[in-house]
Amino acid sequence: MRLIIRVGLGLLIISVSIWLLGSIIKGAEHKKKIEQSILTLNHYAFQTLDGRYLYLDEFNPRQQTLIFYFHPECEHCQYEAKEFGKHAAELASANMLLITPDDSISRIEAFAFNNNLLAVDNLTIFLDQNNCFKTYFGSVIVPSILIYNVDKKLIRHFKGEIKMETIFKMLQAQ
Repeated sequence: MRLIIRVGLGLLIISVSIWLLGSIIKGAEHKKKIEQSILTLNHYAFQTLDGRYLYLDEFNPRQQTLIFYFHPECEHCQYEAKEFGKHAAELASANMLLITPDDSISRIEAFAFNNNLLAVDNLTIFLDQNNCFKTYFGSVIVPSILIYNVDKKLIRHFKGEIKMETIFKMLQAQ
């Protein structure tokens, strides 16, 4: 009887180990696949605040694209957004695409109003209602900023708060 229990326990440990190893390998492959896919800005659709679906790669092709993943209640996101509002003129040469997983239109509109984003012509706010951002870009850290050049190639991916001067340098270097 003890032999059967030992063999069963051994098989269980081996099975769980194989399953864990497979999960780790699968996760690493998925991460690598996403890292490769974000190198080029792809044809991903997100919904605007007024309900239209727009593709991220279809904005002004002669401008760089800055994608800002945020949540209105995040203090770091509020700081970044305030800086975007203050420096709208310096950022006028880029397509500014803001994406949020928040589902409260009134909270998002208040966020945009409080940070002087509503008057920025080259800025569009998108909803990530189906949490597609994680699937497409592999990151759910707020704030996150991705900067693409005019050829739709990734220049830089920032996770967390970043100084505006760094963003200016990235945009001017291209």
